[in-house]
Amino acid sequence: MAENGGIRVLDRAIAILDLMSSASDRTGITDIAEATGLPKATVHRILQGLVSGKAVIQSSDGGYVIGPAVLAWADAFKARWVLPKLGQTVIRRLWEGTRETVHLTAFDGKQAYYVDKMESPHPVGMRSRVGASLCLHTTAAGRAILANLPEEELRSYLSSATWDPKTDKTVASEKELFLILDSVRLRGYASENEENEEGIRCVGSAILRGEEKLPVGAISVSVPAYRLEDGDVAALGEAVKEAASDISALLNGSK
Repeated sequence: MAENGGIRVLDRAIAILDLMSSASDRTGITDIAEATGLPKATVHRILQGLVSGKAVIQSSDGGYVIGPAVLAWADAFKARWVLPKLGQTVIRRLWEGTRETVHLTAFDGKQAYYVDKMESPHPVGMRSRVGASLCLHTTAAGRAILANLPEEELRSYLSSATWDPKTDKTVASEKELFLILDSVRLRGYASENEENEEGIRCVGSAILRGEEKLPVGAISVSVPAYRLEDGDVAALGEAVKEAASDISALLNGSK
């Protein structure tokens, strides 16, 4: 019973940290309680534990923000995770060539997460953060991963996928997605046009490991829709595909 209770507290603490990580300002107990559905007393108790562990800091006005322990965890993750280490130079080269937001995504066999990001120097960018998971069938990086999965794993993902639209342009059916994935396999890169986030277009290509060429992640470039014309997608796709190929070669020891 105690073990289940401990797991429940951990789940709640993670939910609170996840909520705070996406907040643009300090977060109060009332806001957290309303967003998570937890009693205020429970939220307060969990926050005190997080403050004690320096995962959260309480500001002078009583609000709460992410603390330095989380930054240390993030640095430890990046130091030990091979993709950010291998992809650092490639990401910067792609960013210098495009001057747009570049994401590096890792895939653990079930979910994909942003593990590195270089922001566009332009004033309009993309609302994304390192550590956040991404929907596979609505994002270019996700589609690049799906297109390279063995059929059984692809079917497994699709069996549990939800087709709730992110925008009015989001792919609406499994049949439509299969046609898109066929195109991804043919070109070597995936694209999406305001299907995951309004006003944003994205191009991505998978990072492949081993002789079986299984996807372990992807690299992608996100661009405000008004800055990426249809005629420019192919050139950007080729640049992204080359970057993914370079990281794959480094991962497989052939570069």
